Amino acid sequence: MPGRRRQRPGTRRDPRRAHATTTDQDAVRLLREGGGTPEWVLQDPDMLDHLTRVLRADLALGREAASGFEDVRLDVPLHVLGGTADPLVPHEPLDGWAAHTTAACRVRRFDGDHFFLLAPEHRAEVVDVLRQALAGA
Repeated sequence: MPGRRRQRPGTRRDPRRAHATTTDQDAVRLLREGGGTPEWVLQDPDMLDHLTRVLRADLALGREAASGFEDVRLDVPLHVLGGTADPLVPHEPLDGWAAHTTAACRVRRFDGDHFFLLAPEHRAEVVDVLRQALAGA
């Protein structure tokens, strides 16, 4: 559509998305929604303070790196992995990464949330995908 700005793959126009994290409260919400953070960390003020500072710095760096990304096209194959139940990065837009390469783009969805990569049931398949990507398959 003319004049319409394309959205980065893996994002959605949702005020709850990770890049909208601007306060410590937003960062804590993101940690809770994403899963994978032990409850004791969320209850320890010192750990939580450190973790939210690191998370917010990481997200700020991601926003900076993504600036102008809409028109980037790489001449390398892309292997995109996502969790079908990820509350932070919806899996539906992952196919959009194909617009950023002139080579092949393989999208693989796994049952699971943001940390599907760590699930023992996916370990062998994730390793296989990584081996294929490194071998240039």
